[in-house]
Amino acid sequence: MTTPAGIVSTSLIVVLLVVFPDGWLPSRRWRWFVAVIGGLSAVVTVYQVTAPEPDSSIPGLPPSPLVNPAVAAVLAPLSSFSLFPVAVLVAAVALVIRYRSGTIVVRRQIKWFTLWPTPADSLSRSRSGAGSSASLERSRPPCTSPAWKHCRTP
Repeated sequence: MTTPAGIVSTSLIVVLLVVFPDGWLPSRRWRWFVAVIGGLSAVVTVYQVTAPEPDSSIPGLPPSPLVNPAVAAVLAPLSSFSLFPVAVLVAAVALVIRYRSGTIVVRRQIKWFTLWPTPADSLSRSRSGAGSSASLERSRPPCTSPAWKHCRTP
């Protein structure tokens, strides 16, 4: 079982992929998809709250005070979390469609959106190395401005 917060965040990521980069759906035909994602996340959240057994990934979690086995039994077949990877793939298809039919500005925005993990990943890997973070710390100039209170001075 996953937590309702994880389900809601996954749903929001799917909706973000569908409406990126301008905040609008690609066309009116995509309304049903967003409605299905919203309904699916609501059903899974209600199932998680009314399920008689608590989440096994968090040890010592007491059962929910809203336990209702009858509601949980009805929602159990509808609350399959395995549908969310399919939803992510459909949202990625929406991004590809938007890229192919978009202007040069939209295409550049989508390129930046899809490529941003690469520099972030390489930066996190360089900081996790044994001597790289120490050399990065030495190369930083000292902070002298009072506005930079979070900086460490040597």
